[in-house]
Amino acid sequence: NSTVCAGRSFALSRPAFPTIPFLLRGIVIALWVLPPNVYAQSQSTPVVIEKNGSNGRNAGGFPFYRGSKAGDKSADISYTLNAGKTINTSAANGAVQIVSRGGKGGNGHDGVVADSAGSMGGDTGTISLNVLGNVTNHSMLSGAHGISVSATAGQAGTRRRGGSGGGSAGPISLNVNNSQISTASRTAAAIQIQNQGGQGNSGFEAVGIRWSGSNGGQGGAVTANFSGVIDS
Repeated sequence: NSTVCAGRSFALSRPAFPTIPFLLRGIVIALWVLPPNVYAQSQSTPVVIEKNGSNGRNAGGFPFYRGSKAGDKSADISYTLNAGKTINTSAANGAVQIVSRGGKGGNGHDGVVADSAGSMGGDTGTISLNVLGNVTNHSMLSGAHGISVSATAGQAGTRRRGGSGGGSAGPISLNVNNSQISTASRTAAAIQIQNQGGQGNSGFEAVGIRWSGSNGGQGGAVTANFSGVIDS
């Protein structure tokens, strides 16, 4: 459009606004106004976190005599499934699977002149798991749990002289808050937690010689808090 004023012509332009289709504008407004759990994110792959301690060094014999070393402790694990997020998958071992293993203790040495003992298995670190979203596992396998948490401390090193024991398992903390945990398999658990100390080594007995085996390690404390729905 244009107008004339005192013999001069001026162009009048309308401000340029992007043209947004009516339906698209409605979607944008809905995403802005609605709470996050209305348009929750869905993940089709399982959550798998695994931490392993390294195995200890084995003892050596002639000509380089050396003692064995203990297995390493596994690293701490901390994971949070945020509110508004859903794990919707088909997994053989758990839609959310947390695994921690301590390293095996180094083996001792059986020598003609001298023996050396095996070493202690490694401990497992702390596991902290917070589930604020929903978890569904569609697999029909017996081990297809919703949430699976497993910690196993390291086994003691072996040899006939005995030695130190298995490693100790660290604490596990699970907090499920206002969530739904579902499994398709009725032989699977919605939530499974295992916290095991490491296996000790066996003793040895021969003519005139006897060595005792070593103790297994302690299992760690487990704390679990749940609110929500279980369908399993």
